[in-house]
Amino acid sequence: MGLCDICNTPGMGTSVSSVQMREAVFGKGFNPYSSNLATNPMAAIVSSEEAYQNWKSMVAQDTSDWNVCSKCMKALAPYMKSAPRATGVKTSTASVNPIVAAGAREEAEKKYAKTQKPEFMYCTKCGQANVKRARFCQECGTNLSGTSRLLDGQQAETAAGAVKAPQLRGVPKISRGFFLGSIAAGLGLSYLLDLLALLVAGQDVGVAMSLQEISFLPFLYGLIVWLVLIHRMWSYIQDGYARTTPGKAVGFLFIPLYNIYWIFQSVWGFSQDYNKFITRHRFNTSSLPENLFLAFSVIWLAAGVTALFIPAVSLFLGIVSYIILLRMVSAICNGLNSLQDIW
Repeated sequence: MGLCDICNTPGMGTSVSSVQMREAVFGKGFNPYSSNLATNPMAAIVSSEEAYQNWKSMVAQDTSDWNVCSKCMKALAPYMKSAPRATGVKTSTASVNPIVAAGAREEAEKKYAKTQKPEFMYCTKCGQANVKRARFCQECGTNLSGTSRLLDGQQAETAAGAVKAPQLRGVPKISRGFFLGSIAAGLGLSYLLDLLALLVAGQDVGVAMSLQEISFLPFLYGLIVWLVLIHRMWSYIQDGYARTTPGKAVGFLFIPLYNIYWIFQSVWGFSQDYNKFITRHRFNTSSLPENLFLAFSVIWLAAGVTALFIPAVSLFLGIVSYIILLRMVSAICNGLNSLQDIW
């Protein structure tokens, strides 16, 4: 059994020639890292952009057919000008010499740069990019016959109206230090006080209750800052395809019972919509880790539910979600600020 040459998923998929892959990567800007398909195993020391450049060097030298799974093929298709085809070449060797690799990448960039404009249509319902001949959206099945013209990846003009990216010029950058520090200090102090209350509960109930009451204040502060960030982050991707508005993203979290569902839309949904946003506008920036946002939503919800029955378990889950949240906040601030750098 083979592996997908893009995401390493086991299984045999569609064969794509090396020429088609170079056309998609160098001619139209296909990026498996910004599309959240490929992962960076050396993220601690190598940025996603560096990983992408190294990957492009390999693509520039490779002469063998690519095995592409169905998920990656779905993302790659809009960047291809013709149907996938195989040449029969099975093996190829790419030089590990960084000078040779960089030279091959530069030659490919010169050959394919600005020679082709990406021609694909965006769905008027979900914003998914589709090949120019598609009749129905490959993501949601919407009929695309009403789409008024092909798109160039920078601006989408469809029957539903033009896709307009928010204008962020002059808008102050997100303060990563403020949001990360405030949330870390507020929620961290709250969980520490709750832990102390749990430890002294068997000796002095009064002290334990006092600690729990005090812990509410830093928790409230951290929560408010987190809600402010939720509002800010949704405001950055309002181009007509976001699933909700900044006000709803925050406000619906206060609706009893419905907020159980909405936490997934407001948090996990943002990572999905952000990644579609940067793909839709062809921004060369790193995507958000959707699985991390999903994990936070599940664990945060579980912590709230278990608080009614098993406080110790709830505290443990709360601390886990707190650690995940800090990673999320860092990724969100970096992502939003990268959009401002692009604009």
